[in-house]
Amino acid sequence: PPDLVVFGKKMLTGGYYMKERYIPKEPYRIMNTWLGEPTKIMLLEGVIDTIMDEKLLEQVEKTGKVLQSGLKKIQSKSINKLSSVRGLGTFCAFDCNSQEERNTLLQEMHNLGYFIAGCGNKSIRFRPSLTCEEKHVNLFLESLKSVIQQ
Repeated sequence: PPDLVVFGKKMLTGGYYMKERYIPKEPYRIMNTWLGEPTKIMLLEGVIDTIMDEKLLEQVEKTGKVLQSGLKKIQSKSINKLSSVRGLGTFCAFDCNSQEERNTLLQEMHNLGYFIAGCGNKSIRFRPSLTCEEKHVNLFLESLKSVIQQ
């Protein structure tokens, strides 16, 4: 397990947990925005209940396999355009040949209504919501393939 884990806005609160040896001796050496405000904890409980009740983690696993498989298929047919598909679930990325090519691809995908982001010098990353479904991924992959083929 990791020594320290920090989480934030996607969980509607900020927080951290760590191995005992990393716990600060002085109180309030590390603080989050809400300092444990009870209403934020109630919201977080609702989010976690929804994730569990709607089996969203299982959906992310299934959808992620479709997304990464599709990206790898596009990569195998477009080696000179896209490389290094990687990630876990729907949280993944791939590289373009250059920053310029990456920026052009991002702009063209944005023009089609897709919100994906650049990271690093020439990578594109994905962070779709937990409710992203296989049908959404398939639409995205078709659009990406079309833009790359242009």
